[in-house]
Amino acid sequence: MTAIIFGDSHGAMMARQYGSFSEQWEEMIQGVVPILDPHRSVVAYLIITYDAGNLFELFQIEDRNYIRMQARFEAPLAELNKAENTSFLLVGGNEHSAFIQAHDVPFDFYHPDLPDRWASGRQVISASIVRTILAQALAGVRVRLTIIRDKMSLTNLQLVAPPPPIPSVEHLKRYSECFNFTARPVEDRWVRLKIYKLYLAEVQSMCLELGVGFIGPPRECVDADGFLLEQFWHQATHAEPTYYEPIRKAWEKTK
Repeated sequence: MTAIIFGDSHGAMMARQYGSFSEQWEEMIQGVVPILDPHRSVVAYLIITYDAGNLFELFQIEDRNYIRMQARFEAPLAELNKAENTSFLLVGGNEHSAFIQAHDVPFDFYHPDLPDRWASGRQVISASIVRTILAQALAGVRVRLTIIRDKMSLTNLQLVAPPPPIPSVEHLKRYSECFNFTARPVEDRWVRLKIYKLYLAEVQSMCLELGVGFIGPPRECVDADGFLLEQFWHQATHAEPTYYEPIRKAWEKTK
């Protein structure tokens, strides 16, 4: 039974829970990368999925853009496409982070999980507006997941949700990744959490349509409000590899 991890930055963080990379990053993006335990045994595989000469490539037909899997991945993935293996899908995962910076027009909306959490002095909008934006952002993820699902149809397909928002403004400013929080400040934490919850609902709905399982945030990694616990914070939008430990352990129990 082998874990096959498809993803980008989130996938790399989860892979580190299994072991160490057998390749340097420049080599990793070229194919299926074995993940090694301390004894140098292969315990998992990582496939980087972004469109830069990796799992997928873009092509055009009559000026329309399409995505397909690169031919060099066909044979190694066919070898791994077995019923005893699990494909963990961490494709995308940062779509909700488009809201990590404050909007030009401050807004808020009602969410049934957080009925009493409102940011003062904001325009109230319908949650359906945010859901529509998230659904549009997930369109590319849906295409990529569909391709992986069809290629790895014999495996146990499980989408792993990205980690919840980090509540600390100070942490986000310190580890801002690609975000310029000087130009646009950090969004209100409760608004970010509501958006994350809508995002998970959209992802779960997509998984149901595609026939893919869904693994939500581990309960032991989330605080009482739903934010990522501090010991798992890693930069602005990611979690430490230890965040994925409960998922790994649950998977190992099925071996």
